[in-house]
Amino acid sequence: MASLLQAKSTSINCPYCSGTRCESEYTLSWADNRFSEYQVARCSDCDVGFVLPLPTPVELERLYNSLQYQEGDRSNLNFSNASDEVLNQRVEKEAAFVQRYRPHIPSHGTVLDVGSGWGTLLRYFATQGFETVGIEMSEVTSAFAREKWGLQIFNLPIHK
Repeated sequence: MASLLQAKSTSINCPYCSGTRCESEYTLSWADNRFSEYQVARCSDCDVGFVLPLPTPVELERLYNSLQYQEGDRSNLNFSNASDEVLNQRVEKEAAFVQRYRPHIPSHGTVLDVGSGWGTLLRYFATQGFETVGIEMSEVTSAFAREKWGLQIFNLPIHK
């Protein structure tokens, strides 16, 4: 997969800002081979991460509803049985990410997180006094975030 990004690096545009300086970070694949391998890339122009090839709506729905995603085949995906310490570490990691952009973020308002996952980014913003709303395809992860932190996360397909 890395060769896909390298071979087409001059013709790949960021799906968000249309920037052309996209660099590979790692390959994401699932052990059961039911899903394709995806190259995770980052745009140097806008600093947004994305996957190549872009998954179809059907592939996204299948992935986020899979037991492998919901049960966390990789330790960094599943927080359902994590201790409060591990959860707080993840929220702190989100806080460190947000600090890079803090000068551009208003001091109050509403944050919409599309692809909320386990809700750690929304949890951080909620602790900072923001109103938060999330959209997440996985019923398991959105239910966790609602129950654990009382977050408002809607379980909806992102492509609709």
